[in-house]
Amino acid sequence: MKKATVVLLLLPLLLAAAPAKKAKVVHPEVGQQEACDVCHRELTPEVVEAWYQSRHGLFNVKCFVCHGSIGADFTRRAPASRCVGCHNDKVESLSLPFFSGKDCFSCHAGHELNPHKLAKGGGK
Repeated sequence: MKKATVVLLLLPLLLAAAPAKKAKVVHPEVGQQEACDVCHRELTPEVVEAWYQSRHGLFNVKCFVCHGSIGADFTRRAPASRCVGCHNDKVESLSLPFFSGKDCFSCHAGHELNPHKLAKGGGK
Protein backbone atom coordinates (compact mmCIF):
# COMPACT_ATOMS: atom_id res chain seq x y z
CA MET A 1 0.00 0.00 0.00
CA LYS A 2 1.29 3.45 -0.83
CA LYS A 3 2.02 5.98 1.91
CA ALA A 4 -0.62 8.39 0.60
CA THR A 5 -3.29 5.70 0.75
CA VAL A 6 -2.35 4.78 4.33
CA VAL A 7 -2.47 8.44 5.37
CA LEU A 8 -5.88 8.88 3.77
CA LEU A 9 -7.18 5.78 5.52
CA LEU A 10 -5.82 6.86 8.92
CA LEU A 11 -6.85 10.51 8.62
CA PRO A 12 -10.45 9.98 9.86
CA LEU A 13 -9.13 8.08 12.89
CA LEU A 14 -6.61 10.80 13.69
CA LEU A 15 -9.25 13.52 13.38
CA ALA A 16 -11.65 11.59 15.61
CA ALA A 17 -8.96 11.18 18.26
CA ALA A 18 -8.00 14.87 18.22
CA PRO A 19 -9.29 16.84 21.22
CA ALA A 20 -12.50 18.66 20.40
CA LYS A 21 -12.47 22.43 20.60
CA LYS A 22 -14.66 23.90 23.29
CA ALA A 23 -17.86 25.13 21.69
CA LYS A 24 -18.24 28.90 21.81
CA VAL A 25 -21.35 30.04 23.61
CA VAL A 26 -23.51 31.87 21.12
CA HIS A 27 -25.93 34.53 22.28
CA PRO A 28 -29.49 33.91 21.10
CA GLU A 29 -30.86 36.14 18.37
CA VAL A 30 -32.59 39.25 19.67
CA GLY A 31 -34.15 42.24 17.98
CA GLN A 32 -32.16 45.43 17.48
CA GLN A 33 -34.43 47.38 19.83
CA GLU A 34 -34.53 44.80 22.61
CA ALA A 35 -32.57 45.86 25.69
CA CYS A 36 -30.29 43.35 27.43
CA ASP A 37 -32.14 43.65 30.71
CA VAL A 38 -35.35 42.32 29.14
CA CYS A 39 -33.95 38.75 29.32
CA HIS A 40 -31.31 39.26 31.98
CA ARG A 41 -33.90 40.32 34.59
CA GLU A 42 -34.92 36.64 34.58
CA LEU A 43 -31.56 35.00 33.76
CA THR A 44 -29.27 37.03 36.02
CA PRO A 45 -31.41 39.29 38.23
CA GLU A 46 -28.57 39.95 40.68
CA VAL A 47 -26.40 41.31 37.85
CA VAL A 48 -29.17 43.58 36.56
CA GLU A 49 -29.90 44.87 40.06
CA ALA A 50 -26.20 45.54 40.74
CA TRP A 51 -26.04 47.51 37.49
CA TYR A 52 -29.18 49.54 38.32
CA GLN A 53 -27.68 50.48 41.70
CA SER A 54 -24.31 51.41 40.20
CA ARG A 55 -23.22 54.76 38.83
CA HIS A 56 -23.45 53.29 35.33
CA GLY A 57 -27.06 52.31 35.96
CA LEU A 58 -27.91 55.64 37.56
CA PHE A 59 -26.44 57.46 34.54
CA ASN A 60 -28.12 54.99 32.14
CA VAL A 61 -24.89 53.72 30.58
CA LYS A 62 -26.21 50.80 28.55
CA CYS A 63 -24.67 47.33 28.43
CA PHE A 64 -23.34 47.61 24.87
CA VAL A 65 -21.11 50.56 25.85
CA CYS A 66 -18.95 48.23 27.94
CA HIS A 67 -19.71 44.80 26.51
CA GLY A 68 -20.18 45.63 22.82
CA SER A 69 -23.07 44.32 20.78
CA ILE A 70 -24.13 40.69 20.91
CA GLY A 71 -22.14 40.19 17.72
CA ALA A 72 -18.46 39.49 17.22
CA ASP A 73 -17.41 42.48 19.35
CA PHE A 74 -19.22 41.17 22.47
CA THR A 75 -17.09 40.39 25.49
CA ARG A 76 -18.15 39.23 28.95
CA ARG A 77 -15.32 41.09 30.71
CA ALA A 78 -15.15 44.58 29.28
CA PRO A 79 -11.61 45.62 28.35
CA ALA A 80 -10.28 48.90 29.74
CA SER A 81 -10.16 50.22 26.16
CA ARG A 82 -13.96 50.49 26.25
CA CYS A 83 -13.73 52.71 29.35
CA VAL A 84 -11.52 55.35 27.74
CA GLY A 85 -14.40 57.47 26.43
CA CYS A 86 -15.53 58.39 29.94
CA HIS A 87 -12.62 57.37 32.18
CA ASN A 88 -9.48 58.19 30.19
CA ASP A 89 -7.52 59.35 33.25
CA LYS A 90 -8.31 56.14 35.13
CA VAL A 91 -7.42 53.93 32.17
CA GLU A 92 -4.13 55.79 31.70
CA SER A 93 -3.29 55.14 35.37
CA LEU A 94 -3.43 51.39 34.66
CA SER A 95 -0.14 51.81 32.81
CA LEU A 96 1.65 52.71 36.09
CA PRO A 97 3.93 49.97 37.46
CA PHE A 98 1.71 49.54 40.54
CA PHE A 99 -1.17 48.39 38.32
CA SER A 100 0.91 46.10 36.10
CA GLY A 101 -1.29 43.32 34.75
CA LYS A 102 -4.46 44.72 36.32
CA ASP A 103 -7.62 46.11 34.83
CA CYS A 104 -10.69 47.90 36.22
CA PHE A 105 -12.11 44.66 37.63
CA SER A 106 -9.00 43.84 39.60
CA CYS A 107 -10.31 46.33 42.16
CA HIS A 108 -13.93 47.02 41.24
CA ALA A 109 -16.75 44.49 41.36
CA GLY A 110 -18.15 43.86 37.87
CA HIS A 111 -21.49 45.57 37.49
CA GLU A 112 -21.28 47.61 40.66
CA LEU A 113 -18.14 49.54 39.71
CA ASN A 114 -18.52 51.74 42.77
CA PRO A 115 -15.20 52.88 44.25
CA HIS A 116 -16.36 52.01 47.76
CA LYS A 117 -17.30 48.43 46.80
CA LEU A 118 -14.13 46.60 45.93
CA ALA A 119 -14.03 43.25 44.18
CA LYS A 120 -13.46 40.25 46.40
CA GLY A 121 -9.71 39.86 46.68
CA GLY A 122 -9.19 43.13 44.79
CA GLY A 123 -7.09 46.15 45.64
CA LYS A 124 -7.53 48.49 48.55
